[in-house]
Amino acid sequence: MKFKFSFGKFQLALLIIVVILSLAAIIVNSLFIAGVGTLRTYAPAIAGTSIACSALIFIFALLVLFNSYYKIADGRISMVLGFLPSKIDVSTVTDIKKDAVKKDIFVLYGGQSLKIIIKEKDGDAFVEELRKQNPAIIFSYFNVPEDKPEDGEDKNK
Repeated sequence: MKFKFSFGKFQLALLIIVVILSLAAIIVNSLFIAGVGTLRTYAPAIAGTSIACSALIFIFALLVLFNSYYKIADGRISMVLGFLPSKIDVSTVTDIKKDAVKKDIFVLYGGQSLKIIIKEKDGDAFVEELRKQNPAIIFSYFNVPEDKPEDGEDKNK
């Protein structure tokens, strides 16, 4: 089963800015090479190199934006961030911990921890799929909110 990576507002804004600026650099340097209007260059190799670098940045940013996911299959958790793959054997996963307040999910495996960044609505399905692959995984909540005291009670504790 595949779960789309969920970017926060800041990360998403940053990726969109990188895409827009790299696209703008490609367009401006193309205009320099073409010699449109007052935009001319006496060093087309520099503008060409700038186009190539901007195109790479543009492609990598789009890959990160649209090709980032977690996949649970064949006894492995595959994590892909754009073009960077990583895998964890489900058999090494010992615990899944979920923050009851923030709804963040942490997978503990082989003495390490991995924060799973997916949409909140997919969190339960992710946990279920992982526990299907390895029923020995222990699931627990943390930061469970306690009952709030009434006004004036327990203020000095």
